[in-house]
Amino acid sequence: MSLPISLKNQRHLKRLDRCYNKTIRSFDKKLLKERRLLEKKGEKAVQIHQALFPLRENKYSELTILEDTIKVHITQSLLSETRRLFLTVPFDNEDEEMWGGFASVGERYLTNQGINLLKSLIREEKLSISRERNERMKSWFQLITILSGLVGTLTGFLAILYQFYKH
Repeated sequence: MSLPISLKNQRHLKRLDRCYNKTIRSFDKKLLKERRLLEKKGEKAVQIHQALFPLRENKYSELTILEDTIKVHITQSLLSETRRLFLTVPFDNEDEEMWGGFASVGERYLTNQGINLLKSLIREEKLSISRERNERMKSWFQLITILSGLVGTLTGFLAILYQFYKH
């Protein structure tokens, strides 16, 4: 996923993603170990399922917290980028299509629709800034070309004058 996010924030998101994947692997190992232990004891499938339920519940609550943390971080990064570019957010905090509920970490986050809208606004603004910069560079290149042509012409004219007065 390509987000207009600073390098520092990208590193933080990668760290959160690694933590998320590590949590999944850790809980899966615990579940497998516990299942094998219960199977060795001769427990029935229903009893195994009931015994593993609290561990599964812990897994999903941990993953929910990490997912919400990632969503909040992405939201903060996008809103920070819009402020940096002096863009106005075209929706308010009450717009349910753009804002999800409160995350388990206590903050609101953007829905996928809100994320996509902000990303497109940021992308358009950066593109217009890039176009303006390219236009300025083109005008500078034209000026430099004209000046170098004039310098060449002046040098040639001086060389002719030098040859003319030398003889």
